[in-house]
Amino acid sequence: MPALRSLPPANLPAPREAAHSMAVGNKIGRKQQRSLMQAANHSRLEATWTSTPETADSIIFKNLRTLVARSRSEFLINDYCKHFVRIVRKNVVGPHGIALRSTPRGTDGKIDIPAKDAIEEAWKFQSRAGNWDVTGAMSRAAFEQQWISTVATDGEAFALIVIGGDAGPTGFALQTIDSQRIDPAHNEPLADGRFIRAGIEYNKFGRPIAYHVADDLPEIYSAFPATRRERIEADRMIHGFIPELAGQKRGIPWMHTALWRLRNVKGFEDAAVINARVGAAKMGFFADKDDEEGDETDDIPEEGEDGSGQSRHDDLIIDAEPGTFQDIGRREFKEFNPQFPETSTGPFIKGQLRGAASGLGVNYNTLSNDLESVNFSSLRLGLIDERDTWQMIQEWMIGNFEVRVFEAWMDFALLKGTIKVKDRPLRADRRDKYRAALFRGRRWAWVDPKAEMAAAKIAIDSRIASRTSFIEDHGSGPAWDTFEEMAQEEQDMKELGVSIPTTPGAGVMGTGTTPPTDDDDNDETDA
Repeated sequence: MPALRSLPPANLPAPREAAHSMAVGNKIGRKQQRSLMQAANHSRLEATWTSTPETADSIIFKNLRTLVARSRSEFLINDYCKHFVRIVRKNVVGPHGIALRSTPRGTDGKIDIPAKDAIEEAWKFQSRAGNWDVTGAMSRAAFEQQWISTVATDGEAFALIVIGGDAGPTGFALQTIDSQRIDPAHNEPLADGRFIRAGIEYNKFGRPIAYHVADDLPEIYSAFPATRRERIEADRMIHGFIPELAGQKRGIPWMHTALWRLRNVKGFEDAAVINARVGAAKMGFFADKDDEEGDETDDIPEEGEDGSGQSRHDDLIIDAEPGTFQDIGRREFKEFNPQFPETSTGPFIKGQLRGAASGLGVNYNTLSNDLESVNFSSLRLGLIDERDTWQMIQEWMIGNFEVRVFEAWMDFALLKGTIKVKDRPLRADRRDKYRAALFRGRRWAWVDPKAEMAAAKIAIDSRIASRTSFIEDHGSGPAWDTFEEMAQEEQDMKELGVSIPTTPGAGVMGTGTTPPTDDDDNDETDA
């Protein structure tokens, strides 16, 4: 019986067609692979693009000192960099600093008003210039402004908690520490699994336990930290930076992606201004005429003939004064007319600043002070997005700086007995109760006050929002302070015989009711 020969399915192509289809498919697959993985190519176009991942420690070790040096330099000489740091200072801290609202609660769960007032009053006294920092020069608001400016410029900031006689009148103060005194190149293994990385000592789990701070007094004119270092325990040092990489131990200047672009923008503007100034001077030159016989140049002084040791051409200086012309030879005028300023300068600078603003996390209009073509909708959208960024940084600063300083100060004040209610110091064994506090960053005025105030009133009347949220989101401080101020204002008006407005809705925003007066039969009002 003959053997059965298996036949290919009817829907399969012939062998030659199958081979051709496979080749075409492989070719298409390779094209798709190159397209999808283009960022991983190794052609000549990507020759300078790094292809080896680096750890955060390696990046800090290689680049931090240079980045800080260039960021500080541009901050001092570049208008856009300086303006960016000013924007950060104004929006994160503001003119009055981060506001404190103490919230100690009694056993009944209610706010302990006497303790709250005593703590806030003591904090206000500590925040004065002369009490806050060891130099006595800065108030708390000024210190916070410098702190966030340093973080923006250097990528990080250090503050040392100082307690004792050197701290000033209250015995508690802060001292700013230059970030470069903690050497980013100081790396060292220690016993028991401890190690020093970028000048900071860690335990085996990577928790900071000490900072090795260089003594800068003998090296005041040196660009690098001294080799003599002081070991400072971590509970006395506040190190503020926003980590962006896993395992990052030091901060990177916030302007690091925009520095190159902003430096070139400044250089371009400088060159354009100089070129425009030269063009406005409308200069020209006198050049030697061609002499076919070659005998009319004999009377040109040779080097040293005038006794100066130089030919008359060696020390020529171009004078850019308007209407002046430089005589460099015999009577043939050559016009020099640079074509600056020109129309392409503005769009070019605008494009560069837009890219830089993206890296800095601010709007182009804010960075450049350019409101020429802005409409209300685009301005409002841009401000809302930008303010979200500022609130994120505020929350980071509150957790990293404000809470740590407040808790350290509270422990010191309770032990010293400086916070008193009716001449009795608050009890130190209730520190957890008195440490309770809320911090609030600055808020901003509405873009369209009339429309947004109307929306706020509708939201409050509909009970989908609270007065507290709107006051703290758009006011200048905690809502509690506003309520106290309103109550005191109405009390003062009553005592002085000034009538209180009785128009519905004119009393407390969103109530739609008339504020109570002395003539009311019932002192209690509806919530």
